[in-house]
Amino acid sequence: MPPRNRQNPLVREFILRNVAEHPGNISSLAAKQFGLSRVAITRYAKRLIEEGLLTATGKTRARRYALKNTVNLRFRITEITRHSDEDVIWRFRILPEIRNLDQNIVDLCHYGFTEMYNNVIDHSLSDDAIVSFQQNYCKVTMRIIDNGIGIFEKIQKDFNLSDPRSALLELSKGKLTSDKERHSGWGIYFTSRMFDLFQIDSGDLFYSRERERDDDWLIETGDIGRHVN
Repeated sequence: MPPRNRQNPLVREFILRNVAEHPGNISSLAAKQFGLSRVAITRYAKRLIEEGLLTATGKTRARRYALKNTVNLRFRITEITRHSDEDVIWRFRILPEIRNLDQNIVDLCHYGFTEMYNNVIDHSLSDDAIVSFQQNYCKVTMRIIDNGIGIFEKIQKDFNLSDPRSALLELSKGKLTSDKERHSGWGIYFTSRMFDLFQIDSGDLFYSRERERDDDWLIETGDIGRHVN
């Protein structure tokens, strides 16, 4: 272990990787893990705050820490048509804002965003959409919100299915598309399995899939709202 008057990168990494699950006791947890005092860990946290990686609220033992977004992007796209180019939005509105991400993660985000925004262009019948991209030290969150027909209802109508829940079942199998000339049908299927968490909120159905658990959930919300990809 390096001298205690120096910042140990392992301590910094430990704080950043665990603070989301332990916002109120990360100091005592890190102190125990590395055999340091709470005062020493407080100095680490202060440095991370100064660097814009952490935020803090409260004082002394009531103090709580959280990861701070290094990218917090949100914008509206209007006049969406079938001639819109999803890759242009990625290259000129989102990619320049990304900070310090490994290339494989950037490529993953590129694929997921363009696949989901492409669905807005070709299937939602929405005139506009809201895009958000948030990044902190540990996580990237992307959302696309539109006011279109809704993915489950669209598939139900296109394939003459009994109800929107049947549409989700077919969608989860892959290769389901209402526009065979432009899409293979694998876009949502693969995207839902590539990300740690994938969710769609459409009509009165909410679908969620966690990659680590290989677990799917479908909840009937009873609310007519947006869908989030």
